[in-house]
Amino acid sequence: YHLVHDAPQSNADGPAFQLPNAAMVSIGVIAFCCMTGEGAMADWTTNFMESISKSPKAMAPLGLSAFALAMTLGRILGDRARAHFGDKKLMVGCGLISAAGLAIALWWIDPYVSIAGFFLVGIGLSVIVPIAYSIAGNSTDVSPGVGLAMVTTVGYTGFLFGPPVIGFFADLSDIRMALLFVMALFVVMTVLSYRYKRPG
Repeated sequence: YHLVHDAPQSNADGPAFQLPNAAMVSIGVIAFCCMTGEGAMADWTTNFMESISKSPKAMAPLGLSAFALAMTLGRILGDRARAHFGDKKLMVGCGLISAAGLAIALWWIDPYVSIAGFFLVGIGLSVIVPIAYSIAGNSTDVSPGVGLAMVTTVGYTGFLFGPPVIGFFADLSDIRMALLFVMALFVVMTVLSYRYKRPG
Protein backbone atom coordinates (compact mmCIF):
# COMPACT_ATOMS: atom_id res chain seq x y z
CA TYR A 1 0.00 0.00 0.00
CA HIS A 2 3.02 2.32 -0.42
CA LEU A 3 2.84 3.76 3.10
CA VAL A 4 5.76 6.08 2.47
CA HIS A 5 6.58 6.95 -1.13
CA ASP A 6 8.67 9.86 -2.40
CA ALA A 7 8.20 11.79 0.82
CA PRO A 8 9.16 15.46 0.45
CA GLN A 9 12.58 16.23 1.90
CA SER A 10 11.52 19.67 3.08
CA ASN A 11 9.60 18.10 5.96
CA ALA A 12 12.43 15.85 7.08
CA ASP A 13 13.77 18.38 9.61
CA GLY A 14 10.37 19.51 10.85
CA PRO A 15 9.32 19.50 14.49
CA ALA A 16 8.86 16.18 16.23
CA PHE A 17 5.40 17.25 17.38
CA GLN A 18 2.80 19.04 15.30
CA LEU A 19 -0.88 19.63 15.82
CA PRO A 20 -2.83 17.72 13.17
CA ASN A 21 -4.39 19.72 10.38
CA ALA A 22 -7.98 19.22 9.25
CA ALA A 23 -7.03 16.63 6.62
CA MET A 24 -5.07 14.53 9.13
CA VAL A 25 -7.89 14.77 11.66
CA SER A 26 -10.32 13.50 9.04
CA ILE A 27 -8.06 10.60 8.08
CA GLY A 28 -7.48 9.82 11.75
CA VAL A 29 -11.22 9.65 12.44
CA ILE A 30 -11.68 7.41 9.40
CA ALA A 31 -9.01 5.07 10.80
CA PHE A 32 -10.66 5.24 14.24
CA CYS A 33 -14.06 4.21 12.86
CA CYS A 34 -12.56 1.42 10.80
CA MET A 35 -10.41 -0.02 13.58
CA THR A 36 -13.29 0.18 16.04
CA GLY A 37 -15.22 -1.95 13.57
CA GLU A 38 -12.32 -4.38 13.19
CA GLY A 39 -12.08 -4.78 16.97
CA ALA A 40 -15.83 -5.22 17.29
CA MET A 41 -15.90 -7.93 14.63
CA ALA A 42 -12.98 -9.74 16.25
CA ASP A 43 -14.52 -9.67 19.72
CA TRP A 44 -18.27 -9.88 19.17
CA THR A 45 -19.18 -11.82 16.03
CA THR A 46 -19.11 -15.22 17.72
CA ASN A 47 -21.24 -13.88 20.57
CA PHE A 48 -23.66 -12.41 18.03
CA MET A 49 -23.89 -15.69 16.15
CA GLU A 50 -24.77 -17.59 19.33
CA SER A 51 -27.02 -15.13 21.14
CA ILE A 52 -28.76 -13.30 18.29
CA SER A 53 -28.54 -15.51 15.19
CA LYS A 54 -29.09 -18.63 17.35
CA SER A 55 -26.52 -20.62 15.40
CA PRO A 56 -25.22 -23.96 16.71
CA LYS A 57 -22.06 -23.59 18.78
CA ALA A 58 -20.02 -25.37 16.13
CA MET A 59 -21.21 -22.86 13.55
CA ALA A 60 -20.78 -19.71 15.62
CA PRO A 61 -17.06 -19.12 14.85
CA LEU A 62 -17.80 -19.09 11.11
CA GLY A 63 -18.91 -15.46 11.36
CA LEU A 64 -15.44 -14.42 12.50
CA SER A 65 -13.84 -16.76 9.98
CA ALA A 66 -15.82 -15.17 7.15
CA PHE A 67 -14.79 -11.72 8.32
CA ALA A 68 -11.12 -12.69 8.57
CA LEU A 69 -11.18 -14.37 5.15
CA ALA A 70 -12.72 -11.29 3.58
CA MET A 71 -10.12 -9.05 5.22
CA THR A 72 -7.35 -11.22 3.82
CA LEU A 73 -8.80 -11.24 0.31
CA GLY A 74 -9.37 -7.49 0.43
CA ARG A 75 -5.80 -6.80 1.50
CA ILE A 76 -4.45 -9.06 -1.26
CA LEU A 77 -6.51 -7.33 -3.96
CA GLY A 78 -6.35 -3.87 -2.42
CA ASP A 79 -3.48 -2.41 -4.45
CA ARG A 80 -5.16 -3.36 -7.71
CA ALA A 81 -8.47 -1.89 -6.60
CA ARG A 82 -6.75 1.27 -5.38
CA ALA A 83 -4.98 1.74 -8.71
CA HIS A 84 -8.28 1.33 -10.54
CA PHE A 85 -10.62 3.41 -8.38
CA GLY A 86 -8.35 5.81 -6.52
CA ASP A 87 -8.26 6.46 -2.78
CA LYS A 88 -11.45 8.46 -2.33
CA LYS A 89 -13.77 6.30 -4.44
CA LEU A 90 -12.40 3.11 -2.91
CA MET A 91 -12.81 4.36 0.66
CA VAL A 92 -16.36 5.54 -0.03
CA GLY A 93 -17.29 2.29 -1.75
CA CYS A 94 -15.77 0.16 0.98
CA GLY A 95 -17.48 2.25 3.65
CA LEU A 96 -20.83 1.60 1.98
CA ILE A 97 -20.07 -2.12 1.70
CA SER A 98 -19.15 -2.40 5.37
CA ALA A 99 -22.25 -0.51 6.51
CA ALA A 100 -24.49 -2.57 4.22
CA GLY A 101 -22.93 -5.83 5.37
CA LEU A 102 -23.47 -5.03 9.04
CA ALA A 103 -27.02 -3.84 8.34
CA ILE A 104 -27.76 -7.16 6.64
CA ALA A 105 -26.37 -9.12 9.61
CA LEU A 106 -28.39 -7.05 12.09
CA TRP A 107 -31.65 -6.97 10.14
CA TRP A 108 -32.03 -10.56 8.87
CA ILE A 109 -31.62 -12.81 11.88
CA ASP A 110 -30.33 -16.00 10.31
CA PRO A 111 -26.92 -17.66 10.82
CA TYR A 112 -26.13 -17.93 7.12
CA VAL A 113 -27.19 -14.35 6.44
CA SER A 114 -25.07 -13.19 9.38
CA ILE A 115 -22.02 -14.98 7.97
CA ALA A 116 -22.58 -13.31 4.59
CA GLY A 117 -23.01 -9.93 6.27
CA PHE A 118 -19.80 -10.29 8.26
CA PHE A 119 -17.98 -11.29 5.08
CA LEU A 120 -19.12 -8.04 3.46
CA VAL A 121 -17.98 -6.09 6.51
CA GLY A 122 -14.53 -7.66 6.13
CA ILE A 123 -14.37 -6.75 2.44
CA GLY A 124 -15.39 -3.20 3.25
CA LEU A 125 -12.93 -2.64 6.09
CA SER A 126 -9.97 -4.43 4.52
CA VAL A 127 -8.39 -1.55 2.61
CA ILE A 128 -9.46 1.55 4.53
CA VAL A 129 -6.78 1.57 7.23
CA PRO A 130 -3.92 0.81 4.80
CA ILE A 131 -5.13 3.67 2.59
CA ALA A 132 -5.40 5.98 5.60
CA TYR A 133 -1.84 5.14 6.64
CA SER A 134 -0.63 5.63 3.08
CA ILE A 135 -2.25 9.06 2.86
CA ALA A 136 -0.72 10.04 6.21
CA GLY A 137 2.71 8.78 5.19
CA ASN A 138 2.65 10.71 1.93
CA SER A 139 1.21 13.98 3.20
CA THR A 140 2.97 17.11 1.95
CA ASP A 141 1.97 19.07 5.06
CA VAL A 142 3.81 17.01 7.67
CA SER A 143 6.74 14.62 7.71
CA PRO A 144 5.91 10.93 7.04
CA GLY A 145 6.70 9.93 10.63
CA VAL A 146 4.55 12.65 12.15
CA GLY A 147 1.67 12.00 9.76
CA LEU A 148 1.70 8.28 10.47
CA ALA A 149 1.96 8.88 14.22
CA MET A 150 -1.09 11.14 14.15
CA VAL A 151 -3.27 8.69 12.26
CA THR A 152 -2.09 5.48 13.94
CA THR A 153 -2.57 6.97 17.42
CA VAL A 154 -6.17 7.91 16.69
CA GLY A 155 -6.82 4.65 14.82
CA TYR A 156 -5.50 2.34 17.53
CA THR A 157 -7.54 4.21 20.11
CA GLY A 158 -10.59 2.83 18.34
CA PHE A 159 -9.14 -0.68 18.16
CA LEU A 160 -8.33 -0.71 21.89
CA PHE A 161 -11.31 1.08 23.39
CA GLY A 162 -14.06 0.34 20.87
CA PRO A 163 -14.86 -3.24 21.92
CA PRO A 164 -15.21 -2.43 25.65
CA VAL A 165 -17.52 0.48 24.80
CA ILE A 166 -19.57 -1.85 22.63
CA GLY A 167 -19.67 -4.29 25.53
CA PHE A 168 -21.02 -1.53 27.74
CA PHE A 169 -23.80 -0.83 25.23
CA ALA A 170 -24.48 -4.56 24.99
CA ASP A 171 -24.98 -4.72 28.75
CA LEU A 172 -27.48 -1.89 28.54
CA SER A 173 -29.47 -3.62 25.80
CA ASP A 174 -28.05 -6.47 23.70
CA ILE A 175 -25.23 -7.04 21.23
CA ARG A 176 -27.52 -6.37 18.29
CA MET A 177 -28.25 -2.85 19.52
CA ALA A 178 -24.60 -2.30 20.45
CA LEU A 179 -23.50 -3.11 16.91
CA LEU A 180 -25.83 -0.39 15.65
CA PHE A 181 -23.27 1.97 17.20
CA VAL A 182 -20.60 0.37 15.01
CA MET A 183 -22.80 0.74 11.94
CA ALA A 184 -23.19 4.44 12.78
CA LEU A 185 -19.38 4.71 12.84
CA PHE A 186 -19.27 3.10 9.40
CA VAL A 187 -21.66 5.78 8.15
CA VAL A 188 -19.45 8.50 9.65
CA MET A 189 -16.41 6.86 8.04
CA THR A 190 -18.14 6.86 4.65
CA VAL A 191 -19.23 10.49 4.91
CA LEU A 192 -15.72 11.63 5.89
CA SER A 193 -14.26 9.60 3.03
CA TYR A 194 -16.66 11.31 0.62
CA ARG A 195 -15.77 14.74 1.99
CA TYR A 196 -12.03 14.14 2.08
CA LYS A 197 -9.90 16.29 -0.20
CA ARG A 198 -6.19 15.67 -0.56
CA PRO A 199 -4.27 18.80 0.44
CA GLY A 200 -2.83 20.78 -2.40
